[in-house]
Amino acid sequence: MLLRILTLTTLLTCTLSAQGILLEEHFANGSTAGTWVPGFNGNQLEPYQIASAPDGDGWVGRLQNNFSGGNVAQSSIDGKYFDDFIYTAKMYLPVDEAVYYGIEFRVDPSGLSAGYQFLAAFNPTGTRRMRFRVRTTASPAMPTTIKDWQVGDIPGGVPTVPGWHTLAVKAQGQNFWFYFDGKELPDCPASDPSFINGGIGVYLWDMSSSAEQLLVDDIRVTDLNVNLVYASPEPQSFRITGVYPNPINSCVIRAEIESTQSAHFEVSLVNAIGQKVATTQVTTEGSARVSTSLHTQRFPSGFYLLRVHSGQEVQQLPVTIVR
Repeated sequence: MLLRILTLTTLLTCTLSAQGILLEEHFANGSTAGTWVPGFNGNQLEPYQIASAPDGDGWVGRLQNNFSGGNVAQSSIDGKYFDDFIYTAKMYLPVDEAVYYGIEFRVDPSGLSAGYQFLAAFNPTGTRRMRFRVRTTASPAMPTTIKDWQVGDIPGGVPTVPGWHTLAVKAQGQNFWFYFDGKELPDCPASDPSFINGGIGVYLWDMSSSAEQLLVDDIRVTDLNVNLVYASPEPQSFRITGVYPNPINSCVIRAEIESTQSAHFEVSLVNAIGQKVATTQVTTEGSARVSTSLHTQRFPSGFYLLRVHSGQEVQQLPVTIVR
């Protein structure tokens, strides 16, 4: 019996090692695979139910910055330490706020927590860049920038509408490669000797508001033998160019759609548990921009999705109703 147990354990260990997966976190069913502990300001990453989860399971991780009046929020996973690895995470990135959203890695969780950061700030009228910086153990509240990527450096361009994007880093010794939606940022690797190992985490910064939140899903840490491969996005025949007002406290919300071809669209408002609560139809002839509206006076305050469906394509944007 002991021999059978040892053999089974060996087989399982070899299988996991072959897959190269060191850590996965999907927040499925409102639970976490690991223990997420707070860093700055006492907030911690927690499961959050949302209809727009990128993997379709209805759950993501949420980090808020409302503890102690806002400013910084940071959370890292407890008891998991890595030296060389690939860390990927899907993150919801707004494009209208001057805040940093991002991942942290080789985190030292002691004190106020320290480590490396890979951050994005996409504000059409302000800061638009990605940044690699370090928060040292001696001075975690004063990060040092190691590398900046400006608008022209970001593969695929800076997003113009909020949505889910993949941030990734490959760490090997003192060298680091960074990826946005599967494409390597220029001038990599960047180098720094401050931390040789540590945990992984997420980070949110906003000095002006205590009502910000970071949404993240499908966190994965793999060893360096796993290729950093992403599915290439399919060409889009349409996009949602505007949803307004948002947040909404009136009776009507309007959506604007830009199509590259003749198409029929179903436009829906979806509540937090995935139910369609309002639907309308709109058709375009050739390449065109159209707008349509949905009545919202019957719906309570909360988080919704404005979802547009045409053929096999679906796009959606978050909407908040405030009464």
